[in-house]
Amino acid sequence: MRQLEVDSRRHKYYSEMIDIYHEAFPPAECFPEEDLAALVREGRGSALVYEDTIDGEDRFVGSIYIVNDDVNVMALFLAISKSVRGHGYGSRILGHLAEEYPEHKISLQIETTREPVRDIENRKRRAAFYKKNGFDYAPIVTSEPGGIFDFMVYGGMVDIEEMREFMTAVIGGDLLKKWKVDLQSL
Repeated sequence: MRQLEVDSRRHKYYSEMIDIYHEAFPPAECFPEEDLAALVREGRGSALVYEDTIDGEDRFVGSIYIVNDDVNVMALFLAISKSVRGHGYGSRILGHLAEEYPEHKISLQIETTREPVRDIENRKRRAAFYKKNGFDYAPIVTSEPGGIFDFMVYGGMVDIEEMREFMTAVIGGDLLKKWKVDLQSL
């Protein structure tokens, strides 16, 4: 499996990355594409796609956006192509991030499993996947238009002040306000 950075709309996997982003995440959870592109363009984030050789052909297998500083990495919107889900690519991408950022704490958000909802079993399955890959719950949630999200972290623990400072510095206070992200301690 190979990691490729997407830095423009001309990238060979740009359309697959955008398609899977909209396929894998409900519209209320998606941030505007132009905001994510601005993070990449301004050097505050990376849009990463992964390809693998399957049946002799290079194929798109998944994507992820990340933002990072010298201590933290936040993984946003990990998505795996339907055609290869269940074949270990999600775990391999997370493992690749851990190898690439060995001294960093890697955080991500998942839909909360703390409240009864229609798709609670799917949410629990996703949480179990991340736990299997070394992530633990942090005592932080975010309230956003798309719902309540739990924080999970690999490689250490974060507190709300550290995460608030990181997100404000790297993502930017203006985007956090636009996206209506509200960090809260548990």
